[in-house]
Amino acid sequence: MAINLSKHLRIIVSLCFFAFACFCSANNKPRNGGGFKGMFIFGSSVVDNGNNNNLKGSTSKANFLPYGIDFNVGPIKPTGRFSNGKNVADLIGDHLKLPLIPSFANTQTQGDSILYGVNFASGGSGIFNETGVIWGKVISLHEQITNFEGVTLPKLESRLRSQRDKILPDYLFLVAAGNNDYTFQLLLSPQNASQSAQAFAAKLIDFYSVQLKMKHELPGSDFMILDSVKVITDILNNGNSTVNLQQVNRHARLMAPPAMIGDAMPFFYLNHYSESACAAIAAKVYGSRNKSEVFPVNLHRFSHRQHSNLH
Repeated sequence: MAINLSKHLRIIVSLCFFAFACFCSANNKPRNGGGFKGMFIFGSSVVDNGNNNNLKGSTSKANFLPYGIDFNVGPIKPTGRFSNGKNVADLIGDHLKLPLIPSFANTQTQGDSILYGVNFASGGSGIFNETGVIWGKVISLHEQITNFEGVTLPKLESRLRSQRDKILPDYLFLVAAGNNDYTFQLLLSPQNASQSAQAFAAKLIDFYSVQLKMKHELPGSDFMILDSVKVITDILNNGNSTVNLQQVNRHARLMAPPAMIGDAMPFFYLNHYSESACAAIAAKVYGSRNKSEVFPVNLHRFSHRQHSNLH
C-alpha cells in the first residue's frame, strides 16, 4: 500500500524544498548519539556528492578544480560536490555523527559501505523529469527514488538479513529538490512564460506528491521541514548572526556582485553554496528553535523524539 504524502508536500514545496522524513517507531534508540543509523539523500546539486562525475552526456559536473579545493577529507579532491568543501548533506551528517555518505554512482558503494546510507542526488536535476535537460543528462528525482527502491534497498535487506519495514525506521531521508524546477522550468522557460507562479507551484506540488509516494507500506512517517529561503535571508541580512560569514574558507570567492548580499561575502562559491554557507544552513537545521525556520522541531529534537510524540 502506498503512503500518500501529498498533505505534507504542499508545505515542503512552498518552503523551498528541504525536507527530512523519518520512518520511525516508538522503540527506536539513538545510534551513536546522533539519533539515526544512517541517511538516504535525494535532490540536486545542493546535496550531490559525485553522482554526476561519470554520467555520460552530462555537463552538470563538479569534478574539477576549483571545486573541492577546501575539502579536507581524504586524498581525493575535487569529489564532485558543488562546493569548495563539504555540502549541506555532509554537514548535517556531521551533526548526526555519521560518516560521509557514499554516492550511488561510486562503484565501491557495495557491501558494508551502504549500511550508513547512500546519496542519490544529481546536480541539475529537479522534480519534473524534464528539468535539467539544459545540462544534457541528469538523474531526475524519479530515477533517484527508483535507484533507491530497486537497487539499494534490496541490497540493504540482504546485507542486514531483515525486511525494509524493520530496517528503514533507523534511517533519515533527506530531500532537497525543486530549486532547479523553478529556475529552468518557470523563470527561464519561454513555454512557461505566461504561467503564473501559483499555477506552476500547484503543478509542481502535484508531481512532487507522486514522486514521494513510497511503494511499500511502512510503520509510520514523520516530517521536518526547513524553510531554506528564510534561513538564507536571515543569515544574509542579520548582522548579529551567530554564524560569522567573514570567517571563510581560504579559497571561497563570491560569484555575484557584493552589493547583492551586503556584507556576507563568502556565501556563494561558483554559483553554489560555499562550505561556510552550508555550515550555517546545517546548524539551523540541527539547532534552530524558530518554527518559521524549521517545523515542527529542529533535527536534534526530531532525531530523539519517539514516533508517538510527533502526533
